[in-house]
Amino acid sequence: MLDAMQVPPIEFVAVTCSYLVVAKPAGIPTVPLAGEPRRTTLLSLAASRYPEILQGAGKLAHEGLVLHRLDTATSGLVLMARSADSYGSLMQSQSSGQFVKRYVAAVSHVSPASGFPPFTCDPDRDGRLVIRSGFRPYGAGRKSVRPVTGDSPARAAGKGTSRQYQTVAEEAFDRAGRALRICTISAGFRHQIRCHLAWSSFPIVGDALYGGTPDELLHLACTEIRFPDPITNELVLVRWQAPFDWATATSEDAL
Repeated sequence: MLDAMQVPPIEFVAVTCSYLVVAKPAGIPTVPLAGEPRRTTLLSLAASRYPEILQGAGKLAHEGLVLHRLDTATSGLVLMARSADSYGSLMQSQSSGQFVKRYVAAVSHVSPASGFPPFTCDPDRDGRLVIRSGFRPYGAGRKSVRPVTGDSPARAAGKGTSRQYQTVAEEAFDRAGRALRICTISAGFRHQIRCHLAWSSFPIVGDALYGGTPDELLHLACTEIRFPDPITNELVLVRWQAPFDWATATSEDAL
């Protein structure tokens, strides 16, 4: 558990009567595990100021009113409801594909490691990769995942999700000329963007689990979310100006 001196500050990017948008620093979990309710997490830090987000309206009561999770090593925007009614409305929007998240990733250019099927995705007319697959657990302790496609062997397919998940990846560059991918998802699975980018031969810098160039920091940040307001139903767009040079593309149109 992190002590008080190790906990990085959190930023409340948007605050309304029905929801919060909080910027998660890398290194802390979004929510606690079921058996660790006292663990320092983004939820516990945000709840010290807005305790109503701790009420359990979802299937996993210990996750409070958090709408989605980021990996511990990932930074960026997390949406939290401030009431059970708002949570229900936002969950419905998420289920219908109206909750859209955009991430920035600094990437390596490395061939995929073992366990990946052949990658055959072609760019669309705008030059973006539209990557689709199911997922299956992979490796020691099931710590990573691998894509499952219609061409996957029966043994792999049998362990995969029934749902297909999509990542739209757009090429961009930071101000130092380093390669980025702007990734958009509306339905997320554990390690979805990390796995999909590694599959396409562009693992994220700092992502040792998927073959990325070594670095102390996982270069993946959720920088934009869009969703219908749970009260007015008007589209809300929240952007985070991430404090990393690599998380800002040279073209504003890319973000």
